[in-house]
Amino acid sequence: MTACNNEEAAKKSIVPKSYDTLSNGLRIINRTIDSPYYYKDQVTTDSLIGNYQVYYAQNDSLYFLYLKHFDTLHLLNKTTNYTSLHYLGNVTGDDTAFFILGHDNGNGSPYSYEYIDKQSGQNPLGFGKEFLDFMVLNKTAYLLYSDTVLNGKTRLTLFNTNNKKKEFYEIQNDYWELYIDTLTTKNLKIKYTLDRNGDTTKTKIYSR
Repeated sequence: MTACNNEEAAKKSIVPKSYDTLSNGLRIINRTIDSPYYYKDQVTTDSLIGNYQVYYAQNDSLYFLYLKHFDTLHLLNKTTNYTSLHYLGNVTGDDTAFFILGHDNGNGSPYSYEYIDKQSGQNPLGFGKEFLDFMVLNKTAYLLYSDTVLNGKTRLTLFNTNNKKKEFYEIQNDYWELYIDTLTTKNLKIKYTLDRNGDTTKTKIYSR
């Protein structure tokens, strides 16, 4: 009789699992627009070309972003659970070989982006390194990002994702938003604004 009572008590103590988990045991986060969360915390699993998925997950103190392909997991980003899930990034572009994570930097600041190679699950610029804009030329993606400041001027870097080569250009460091207008084998043309309203837009052409 005692054994039966203990068995019944054990059954009652089991709490049904109300969430799915990744293979590493982290809880998967799926929050729809109907979820009672701030819009920057409403995220769901993204399915990508080639049977890849991007998962948001959590433990008791951290949020995580993973790329999953069959049984393989690659960590893309992580942050404390006191910050927005959008801090981890959200999928803004998808291609057969890569995808783009967009980062909402808040307070009216321009978006920044991360390039993730699907096969390796890595960012070729370095873990968490963001870029300003990209363009595909002759089937190769080129990433434009802000590098170190030299002699009071910002150095732009154009990164070839195929051969990993870098090209360097100077630009004034007080721009607000900057993006690629045109990219050819001979020239790089950029546009940039000097204020958040975009009232003052300038262009600059570099020879490659």
